[in-house]
This record gives sequence, structure tokens and C-alpha cells, in this order.
Amino acid sequence: MLEIGANEANNHLPELLNRVEKGESFLITRNGHAVAELTPAANIEGDAIRKTVEEMRRFREGLRQRGVRLGDLLQEGQSLRDLAHDGHSY
Repeated sequence: MLEIGANEANNHLPELLNRVEKGESFLITRNGHAVAELTPAANIEGDAIRKTVEEMRRFREGLRQRGVRLGDLLQEGQSLRDLAHDGHSY
């Protein structure tokens, strides 16, 4: 992670944001002390996605322990893909 002073970060914010969009991260310092990190938002979203997938796995395991199969939740002619994408707009 690259270090950058707060004044420099302020003066070059648009350029820094472009670099962050490409995956770079910056540690912003003031008087030599770390005060903030500028990192891609994808890292934050990745954590949320991992948490959601783990919750889905626990839910599926709970269903399995109660003897419920995912196939039992499907309507006639519906696939698991259909169930997963129900309500999505593309």
C-alpha cells in the first residue's frame, strides 16, 4: 500500500480515485501518522458477498437437517436456476 500525505491526496484526488478503481490502495498520512486508507470498494463488497454466501450455506444445511431438499421447493417445470433468478430484472 502506497503512503501519501493528506495535502497531496487532497490536491490529486481525481487521479487517486482513478488509480483506486484499477485496484491500487493508498494509506493517507498527516504529519507522518496514518489517518485513513483509500481502497477499492470491491473489497468491501467482496466481504458482504462472502458473508451472504456463508448465510446461504447455513440455511441450506438447516434445510437438509430437517429433511427438506432444494428440489422439493421447485414448482412443476422450474429449475434451481429459475428459483435463484426469480424476481431478477436484466
